[in-house]
Amino acid sequence: MMGSKIRYIYLILLIVLLSTIPVSVFSQKGYIRDVSIKPSNGGYKVSFFVEECFTEKIEEAIKAGIPTKFNFYLRVYEKRWWKDKEIANVEFSHVIRFDPVQREYHVNLGENHNSYTTSNLEEAKRLMATVKDVEIRPYIKIPQGTPTELRIKAELDPVKLPFPLEYIFFLTSLWDFKTDWHIESIPF
Repeated sequence: MMGSKIRYIYLILLIVLLSTIPVSVFSQKGYIRDVSIKPSNGGYKVSFFVEECFTEKIEEAIKAGIPTKFNFYLRVYEKRWWKDKEIANVEFSHVIRFDPVQREYHVNLGENHNSYTTSNLEEAKRLMATVKDVEIRPYIKIPQGTPTELRIKAELDPVKLPFPLEYIFFLTSLWDFKTDWHIESIPF
């Protein structure tokens, strides 16, 4: 009886200790590269690539059939000397799901509603990490020469497991991935 109480106390202490460690300690830091910004119908078309966004744990989760989702956040700001003003905002997701029966990866791209199927994990990962020609339009007309900047961020949507597994695998936060905000000046 006394031994089970001590084990229970140790378990509680372990949970409290793990909950006080910042999630950023477990997060992988990827980064945004190859950003392209082109003017388009009063807005911009943005393309980029997310580097180092797949950890071994994320790949294992995908191969186990757990749908994995990357969220992308794009913001355009008018630069001001006191506080930048958000003038455009776009959010979308890329989702990958492995079908073990067909041995295929299904990738859905939220920005253009396209779906792709491939049997090659590397190709599926490339599709997940690549964003092409996302349209982002400011809410207001921007006068020519106004300093503006684009901010981009990508992160893994937290894995949602079925109810009983949530408590068994409470360390799924070890799969976390996110980038810092990548900032690009818009030259037009």
